[in-house]
Amino acid sequence: MNNSKVHMVFYLWKRQFIESLLKKQTICGYLLGGVLMMVFSVQYLNYAGNRSIQCLEPMIVTMINPIASLLLFIGLILILPDPPFVNNRSAMMFYRSTRKTWMCGMLCYMASHIILYYAFLLTVSMVFTMSHSYTGNIWSRALIRMVSVEKMAAISKYGLFVPNQSVFEYFSPQGAAISIYVLLVLCGVLLVGISCLISLRYNAVIGNLIIMLLQLLGVSVCRQYIRVIPFKMIPFCMSNLEILSIRNIPPEYAGIYFVILNIIVVFFMFAMIKRMDLHVIVSEKNE
Repeated sequence: MNNSKVHMVFYLWKRQFIESLLKKQTICGYLLGGVLMMVFSVQYLNYAGNRSIQCLEPMIVTMINPIASLLLFIGLILILPDPPFVNNRSAMMFYRSTRKTWMCGMLCYMASHIILYYAFLLTVSMVFTMSHSYTGNIWSRALIRMVSVEKMAAISKYGLFVPNQSVFEYFSPQGAAISIYVLLVLCGVLLVGISCLISLRYNAVIGNLIIMLLQLLGVSVCRQYIRVIPFKMIPFCMSNLEILSIRNIPPEYAGIYFVILNIIVVFFMFAMIKRMDLHVIVSEKNE
């Protein structure tokens, strides 16, 4: 890709990204994610009481919770509601650049929002619990007691999801946070990419419904049969550290698996975009 195409990809990404930040739906998506993260962080703080917590623990405990991760994913769908992000300007861009260049710009736009969204959630959880936390790379006594001797009290009294103890034996706080963040981003790119593929053939509503179902099946349903379902059958729950620790799957393997699946999805996206009449898609959106 020569310099002119790189500049065009950057231009397409910048225009789409800046324009999206001013949309009410995008703002609502970030607000929903931030509010939900604060609610889940408060639950954990209420349990900890006067005990200090590690600053990354609220985010880690929240993202291991399959229901919480599913609810937070709704915020991402609000931010990226209509892949492949075709609008009135797209028709003009098809003439100024190639379809491949346009698609590269849209992929960068999609990935940047996913990266920013999960970084925003992590920041919210850390800032909101700052006065009760420390930065050392060691699990707090509150969390250790929660997963060992106070599990039932944490569930019944505070409504917390208590992960398997193996998670905190296998990972350090920083290692867990980095693994969760990277895997959530890769999983998010994969799911939105699948929604984009379906939207090119049908429409964005069907695409979003299907990826929500995939997320629900991957994280919530498959978790019940975690020890018997083959590794290849549960790609959409590979961002859950509890599943990785129980199955003794290194997060690096899960990351490689996501990368391979993303490459396959992107390949099909480029193949479809060459054959699709995107002008028809623009006109359909304007109806």
